[in-house]
Amino acid sequence: MESENNNNNNNNKNKNREESKVKVKFITNDPKIRVTDTPIAVPVRLGRLGLSEVIHHLREEEGESSKPFDFLINGKFIRTTLDKHIKNANLSEEQIITIEYLEAITEPKREKECQHDDWVSCVDGSNFGLVVSGSYDLGVRVWGYDGELISTGTGHLAGVKSVCWINNKNADNLSFVSASMDKTLRVWNFNKSQSEIKALACLKEHTGTIESVYVSPDASRIVSASMDSTIKLWSIKDIPNEHATTSNAVEKSNSKKRRLGNNNNNNTADAGETSRSEIIHNITESLASITVPNSQGVTVVNWTTQFQMLSGSMDSKIRLWDVNSLVASDTISTPAPLTDLDYSTESGLIVTAHKDRIVRIWDPRSSDETKSQTQSLISHKTWVTSVNWNPSSKYHCCSTSHDGTIKYWDIRTKIPLYTIDTLEKSKDKVLSSSFISNKTNNINEFSIVSGGTDSKLRIHYNDKQ
Repeated sequence: MESENNNNNNNNKNKNREESKVKVKFITNDPKIRVTDTPIAVPVRLGRLGLSEVIHHLREEEGESSKPFDFLINGKFIRTTLDKHIKNANLSEEQIITIEYLEAITEPKREKECQHDDWVSCVDGSNFGLVVSGSYDLGVRVWGYDGELISTGTGHLAGVKSVCWINNKNADNLSFVSASMDKTLRVWNFNKSQSEIKALACLKEHTGTIESVYVSPDASRIVSASMDSTIKLWSIKDIPNEHATTSNAVEKSNSKKRRLGNNNNNNTADAGETSRSEIIHNITESLASITVPNSQGVTVVNWTTQFQMLSGSMDSKIRLWDVNSLVASDTISTPAPLTDLDYSTESGLIVTAHKDRIVRIWDPRSSDETKSQTQSLISHKTWVTSVNWNPSSKYHCCSTSHDGTIKYWDIRTKIPLYTIDTLEKSKDKVLSSSFISNKTNNINEFSIVSGGTDSKLRIHYNDKQ
């Protein structure tokens, strides 16, 4: 009898616990999914999916019950039941709790493969919905948003390590810059109407592999970083964005340059390929050169704001450079060598990729260096190769790794929102990534482009595309 009474008491306690409720107020910044902000009582046993059902009920939706939402309390994602989250956050169930909600970011459902002849080492999708890629096959290519190869350019004598669009206002007459293991930079013209890439200039002064190149916000200069432990600034404002026909200070490029093989995805791949001799401006002196002492090689540069540049190097340090004085205004020591970094103009935060498999978030505005690291994102299994902020969000970024995966993060939670593991089973590595710019600024309306050791560029389309 005593045992039966104990069981009844336990059942009553469990039942009472399951029926416990807390008053919450739902808020959102998205007017398309907004519901009443009048406080309502919800069971504390609910988690993310249960709260999603509440939102669907309040919106009186039919057939939408499978669409999930994400929920935050005081800027922290709810990843447990409400009662556990409330306890962990030291909140009171007696007060009205404000819950922010937003549409959940879901893994892209559609993918386009674009074949190259060797590893795809770098990509940039930041200009007019076009993608420029660089490869170990010595070529640079421009692709349409649909994954169609538009044109191919050759000229480098070794693998291409970095590419960057130059932000031209004319969508039909664009330019970009590439950096190579042959220790040179090349500036290219891309004529969209003629589907043609032509080399404009070759910049020679580095004595080691050029790992990274970036264009200034006003598109008048570029900065390059090399394993020779230097950062160099170059002027490109006097290089005409069209193919030069005559010049006294030019060189003819080698007409016997290596041609790329036919592209398996596109039978017309050679149609836009640079095949004839070109006249190229030969620039042998940079505007300025900075030697970074004890850096063991500078692996990445970034020039997102007009007055400040950032660099990362093998000595595990982030350096912030004053553009006018070319002096390091700040140095942040990190736990491992840097392979990539990106700066968010939305939040002022820096995201970094490291050889120790960790993605890190930094706030350079912190006066105490030990406090400048705000987040460690640990999910990759090995070397992180690239990181990119979503240009339209101060919270979202993506990362790639030698483990063959792409991970999409919201820095308000330590768990990636999703993982694309296309290359994981084949043991191939993802080397680079970029967001493809679209006309909309909605953070759900984007695509990610990546390149890897499987010799393919992949466009991962958001399922809303």
